[in-house]
Amino acid sequence: MWKGKIQVKAFKLCWDFRTMCRRLSCFPEPPGRHWLLGHVSMYLPTEKGLQKEKKVLDTMHHIVLAWVGPFLPLLVLVHPDYIKPVLGASAAIAPKDEFFYSFLKPWLGDGLLLSKGNKWSRHRRLLTPAFHFDILKPYMKIFNQCTDIMHAKWRRHLGEGSVASFDMFEHVSLLTLDSLQKCVFSYNSDCQERMSDYISSIIELSSLVVRRQYRLHHYLDFIYYLSADGRRFRQACDTVHKFTTEVIQERRQALRQQGAEAWLKAKQGKTLDFIDVLLLAKDEEGKELSDEDIRAEADTFMFEGHDTTSSGLSWALFNLAKYPEYQEKCREEIQEVMKGRTLEELDWDDLTQLPFTTMCLKESLRQFPPVTLISRRCTEDIKLPDGRIIPKGIICLLSIYGTHHNPIVWPDSKVFNPYRFDPDTPQQRSPLAYVPFSAGPRNCIGQSFAMAEMRVVVALTLLRFRLSVDRTRKVRRKPELILRTENGLWLNVEPLPPSGAQVNAWQSLLRLHKGDIQSIAGNKMNLQVFPQMIQFPERTHTIDQWKQRLEGEISLVVSSWPATSVCCRCVELTPDALTPCHLLTWTRTQIIDNNEEGMQLLTKMGHYFCDVHLCWLGAFYPILRLSHPKFIAPVLQASALPIPAQILRFVRFLWDGLLVSAGEKWSQHRRLLTPAFHFDTLKPYVKVFNKSVNIMHAKWRHLTAKGSVRLDMFEHISLMTLDSLQKCVFSFDSNCQESPSKYIAAILELSSLILKRHQHVILYADFLYYLTADGRRFRKACDLVHDFTDAVIRERRRTLSSQGADEFLKAKAKSKTLDFIDLLLMAKDGDGKELSDEDIRAEANTIMFGGHDTTASGLSWILYNLARHLEYQERCRQEVQELLKDRDSEEIEWEDLVQLPFLTMCIKESLRLHPPVISICRSCTQDIVLPDGRVIPKGNNCIISIFGVHHNPSVWPDPEVYDPFRFDPENPQKRSPLAFIPFSAGPRNCIGQTFAMNEMKVALALTLLRFRVLPDDKEPRRKPELILRAEGGLWLRVEPLSTVLEKVLKRKRRLVLAWPWILQPSVSGMDLASVLASPWHLLLFAVASWFLARILAWTYSFCETCSHLRCFPQAPKRNWFIGHLGTIQSNEEGMRLVTEMGQTFRDVHLFWLGPVIPVLRLVDPAFVAPLLQAPALVAPKDMTFLGFLKPWLGDGLFLSSGDKWSRHRRLLTPAFHFDILKPYVKIFNKSVNIMHDKWKRLSLEGSARLEMFEHISLMTLDSLQKCLFGFDSNCQESPSEYIAAILELSSLVIKRSQKLFLYVDFLYYLTADGRRFRKACDLVHDFTDAVIRERRRTLNSQGGDELEKSKAKSKTLDFIDVLLMAKDEHGKELSDEDIRAEADTFMFGGHDTTASGLSWILYNLARHPEYQERCRQEVRELLRDREPEEIEWDDLSQLPFLTMCIKESLRLHPPVVDLLRRCTQDIVLPDGRVIPKGSICVISVFGIHHNPSIWPDPEVYDPFRFDPENPQKRSPLAFIPFSAGPRNCIGQTFAMSEIKVALALTLLRFRVLPDDKEPRRHPELILRAEGGLWLRVEPLSTGAQ
Repeated sequence: MWKGKIQVKAFKLCWDFRTMCRRLSCFPEPPGRHWLLGHVSMYLPTEKGLQKEKKVLDTMHHIVLAWVGPFLPLLVLVHPDYIKPVLGASAAIAPKDEFFYSFLKPWLGDGLLLSKGNKWSRHRRLLTPAFHFDILKPYMKIFNQCTDIMHAKWRRHLGEGSVASFDMFEHVSLLTLDSLQKCVFSYNSDCQERMSDYISSIIELSSLVVRRQYRLHHYLDFIYYLSADGRRFRQACDTVHKFTTEVIQERRQALRQQGAEAWLKAKQGKTLDFIDVLLLAKDEEGKELSDEDIRAEADTFMFEGHDTTSSGLSWALFNLAKYPEYQEKCREEIQEVMKGRTLEELDWDDLTQLPFTTMCLKESLRQFPPVTLISRRCTEDIKLPDGRIIPKGIICLLSIYGTHHNPIVWPDSKVFNPYRFDPDTPQQRSPLAYVPFSAGPRNCIGQSFAMAEMRVVVALTLLRFRLSVDRTRKVRRKPELILRTENGLWLNVEPLPPSGAQVNAWQSLLRLHKGDIQSIAGNKMNLQVFPQMIQFPERTHTIDQWKQRLEGEISLVVSSWPATSVCCRCVELTPDALTPCHLLTWTRTQIIDNNEEGMQLLTKMGHYFCDVHLCWLGAFYPILRLSHPKFIAPVLQASALPIPAQILRFVRFLWDGLLVSAGEKWSQHRRLLTPAFHFDTLKPYVKVFNKSVNIMHAKWRHLTAKGSVRLDMFEHISLMTLDSLQKCVFSFDSNCQESPSKYIAAILELSSLILKRHQHVILYADFLYYLTADGRRFRKACDLVHDFTDAVIRERRRTLSSQGADEFLKAKAKSKTLDFIDLLLMAKDGDGKELSDEDIRAEANTIMFGGHDTTASGLSWILYNLARHLEYQERCRQEVQELLKDRDSEEIEWEDLVQLPFLTMCIKESLRLHPPVISICRSCTQDIVLPDGRVIPKGNNCIISIFGVHHNPSVWPDPEVYDPFRFDPENPQKRSPLAFIPFSAGPRNCIGQTFAMNEMKVALALTLLRFRVLPDDKEPRRKPELILRAEGGLWLRVEPLSTVLEKVLKRKRRLVLAWPWILQPSVSGMDLASVLASPWHLLLFAVASWFLARILAWTYSFCETCSHLRCFPQAPKRNWFIGHLGTIQSNEEGMRLVTEMGQTFRDVHLFWLGPVIPVLRLVDPAFVAPLLQAPALVAPKDMTFLGFLKPWLGDGLFLSSGDKWSRHRRLLTPAFHFDILKPYVKIFNKSVNIMHDKWKRLSLEGSARLEMFEHISLMTLDSLQKCLFGFDSNCQESPSEYIAAILELSSLVIKRSQKLFLYVDFLYYLTADGRRFRKACDLVHDFTDAVIRERRRTLNSQGGDELEKSKAKSKTLDFIDVLLMAKDEHGKELSDEDIRAEADTFMFGGHDTTASGLSWILYNLARHPEYQERCRQEVRELLRDREPEEIEWDDLSQLPFLTMCIKESLRLHPPVVDLLRRCTQDIVLPDGRVIPKGSICVISVFGIHHNPSIWPDPEVYDPFRFDPENPQKRSPLAFIPFSAGPRNCIGQTFAMSEIKVALALTLLRFRVLPDDKEPRRHPELILRAEGGLWLRVEPLSTGAQ
């Protein structure tokens, strides 16, 4: 058996190798290939190898196939146009080849150089700010100091006026290592003077990696690490990693202790090094880099930065030494920059003042690139410019050296000529002709750093020394990891005579140098004590260490104390999963801090402890923390468990309100208060919410009078919620948002005092607390709050007693102000008992305390999340705008709250991500059994972690991602009801959650309607207190939407006002009085002015649109005038080009129709979503091409817009209900039977060759005419004028769309085609009108009920009948003209698209007989033992495989290949780019269906993509043959039913075979085939005979 497997494997390898060789045969090979070694001898890492490579370049200028041994082909690319497809490909398509880079992995880890996929993308985004100019500027001082140290060394080796020879690689490498260590770690190792362990290890690691490359037996790790080199490599790695790790841990500890703000303040005036930037870096989800990630990036930067920069610098100095004329010119340039300065020090701004020095550097990097080649392994086929293809799996060597020395790219490439890079005479070269730092997505991130350092070193070196080549030592290049020399790069160095100022500078440098040495010694001593300084931060311990430490502490507790109840509980509560503690005395009280780090630790703990774990407060106070819905259910759903007494002492001012009370009292109050939150009670409060939000917005508008402003959301929204609550609870307007209120100030003070007390353990005792100043302030604030509430209650009770309950209610009903106090005063229990004044006060205070802060927190975090996700914010705004359209006042009403589904989804997702209350406490009054059998002992306190449940990865995949579609009601997820509990759950859930949700919806809707909310520059740090706040406030920027409009209007107004000044020169020579005296002249002047104003306004608008569209990529234009016209033609080649462009531009790209019409083409579901899901008013259909159909189809659903479209859509929807469609299945059967009878007659002698479109179009027209009008024209057998007119109209519309000059109506109707079009329209309209008139006459004579009865008997309620009886909500019917438009639309839209879909399905099944046979068997099984062979409605759902085949064919050959939309307002895409208002967008259905990033192998016909038993994780918009969103195809169920019936019966009776000639696709209004789609059909009975 195993021998057979080996043989099969060997055969497959041989076959794959043969196939690869055949595909590579189109690439040229250098001569002299050895049968065993291949071309290895030609590409040796020596001077001779480089010379041989140059000879190959003289004859092969683009791409070379080289063999390493007999079986490993490498493609060497040496031309910019050929390296572009590889370098420009995404990191997933052309990743680095791990074969050459894997030796670095143990040293560099997953840094930018070696990582890939999402990790690489995330790190690249996080590291990019570390190389911003503002970060790099301070490094200039370091570059100057390090260069000064190297020069001081040189001067010590040189006598007075003498010359000495130095190896540049040796000296410059130490310089770059020195500067890097200072820039990365802020650490001075003085490595240029004496070697340090860390620097020695860096140098040794580099040499060991190079040595390993040349020893094949060391390629295997287990062999290498047994060798002496392997052991040295491991030891050096440990040294490097230890140093980096210690620095990171020390820095992170300082950051945690001080906080980010204080830490950054301490850094002011100092250099912010690379480690600092990485520690502060956070991605879009707020996640930081781990210590391991930071170490990897720091090690990568040290490795990549020192060697490549030193190589580039050494060769640059060599070239300047070799060409003294260029050296002298550089020196003069530098002396000019430094003229008049005391210190010889270059500043950041000086770098741009050295153009010639920069030119010399660039030319040197061209001639001697530090990295001579980079490798990529292609994970997909990559097409080259000449049409040849790099096969998948091939290793490509992008030869930077070869490209830089390619004679057809760089004439006289051997010559050192800096003027190639003269900015004053730019050369017409590809950007990829010069790639010393690579290019594309994975280009060198540190190139600005390297160039800055090189310019500083070269400038200061030439300022102080004269360089010349040491002729006694021959320079022989040696390409290794970088381009070195075999025996060093030796140059003669001669000091230039210093000036007086320079002498002073050198003296101060030497003093500085001695000081540096002393500071280094101090630094080393600090590093030696570093581990002792951090011996107790247990947050860095592993989980195993935590568990071991805790087990030891528990055993200590149990052994040290008698067997009391505490010890028993300790034993009971010792599960497997335990969290770590600090020391026995402090335990876990300090582990989870109330800050961002604490929240992140909570998240990490939730990933490890996914259900329940134990925490200790002190040595004897255990608490169970529950974070899984199944485990919180027994606690939350138990009869009202009380809140622990230790917590209640802080909220004594609430007395026995619902929040605090327990037992019978809580139950009684809960029953009495429930009616206060009934919908009828809450409805009037919506007006209060509107008013309070309006006041807040008025403040914001005042603050944003000059544009956007930065606001603390908590501050403003807290006042707004307090204002609305005071009005709803007391009917009292304190105007607290505008002026201070003592009552409101007291509420705020009580909340802050409770928080303050909570953080001081010593103040937990009441008698101590009330002796403090805070305690006295607390009492005073309580008295003020109670006095206000008591006064209101007494006054209301007096009114109620004097008026009586009935009169009191009547008065309240008139004023519509039945507030919370009123309801409590009238509440009575089952025994008729009322609430006491003290009870009412307690409940009023509870709702004021519990209602304002939580709602304010929820709303603030919702605005924060929408500010970070502008695409969701924009969609919410559109939803609100659509809701409030045509209203006089911007006011949200009660009924509107249910009309905001997406806004509600966003609110819920934000409450999941940032719950206002992150945990709730319960005290168990009896044992509670958990689902896994463990028991929570009686008397124990439990923390139900709402935050933990909401961030539990086993409940919510990717819990840190903000995704509102988790709460999409149309796609409900199978989750526990307790997976989302922002308002708690069970008996003690929040009674006011409906009140809070309503207030949040109103406030959010109005805010998004009036303002654009933008994120602040500084990311907020969460701070959990009583509610979830943000440290220092939650700051966002708000910009009134009117401001944006005003800016545009002001600009346009300036243009319009400018036109008289533009006209002034042209009329200055005239007599203006004589011009104005003539009315004709005046009229001419006015018309000219109007035209000029329109032209200027259009020009401005066009320029604005162009500026917005710059962010979208585009293919090369044919020329400036034509644009991309004619690039994509309506033929097979055009379709292939569309597929290729989809592989290049995978989301959205721009193309131009002529010079002034931009069109955006979208081919990714995520990017089409904002357009397709936008309201029909925001993204209506573009009428440029569809306008041709208007005279025929009128204002039917296809062409109408606005309110008319919405009304018609509502009225037509019932016409496509299942009950209406069921009888149509009989019609489909009959029409298909007629078509099949024709086919049988045509194929009497065997198979027949048939044109599918012709036959199927007649069949669909036949069935549509019967379903629409109840009329049988027998069009499949004999000609019908009506059917002929439909077909003629379709062909005339297509013909017109291809002739630009016929786009103008008056020209078109003068032509013969135009007259034929009018005549055909008249015929179609006359037929439809006649049917409508006849039916309406019948309806009027019989009445609606009689007509329905007669239709029910005959079971023939057709489309016209449904439309005639349709009425809108106001009882209005459709007019005859409207009915005609909809009938004509259905005939046009229904026959052609269905015919196209069916034809291509049969084509695909003909090409895949195995799928055709499986479908046939499925149909036979379904219809077994039936007579006659007829498909019924219920059968349609019993054909799963046939349905899969239909869907896959509609994916591969969608009937409609493109959808057109014109944006009536700006639309924000998921990546933040904006489609400007007025843009035409092409939603490419074909492009989406063939996008390889969504559909792997998109050209393959694979029905199993749609297997319902193996659903794929794809966007719902990945498959849109019937469009999607509000304007999706209303008749898709009709079409799918007809296709299933026709296909099932066809396969049952015929075998469909492909034609000899392959069809060529031809996209018109629908996807056709050039010359028809011909197939052969063979009756199955004939085959049997």
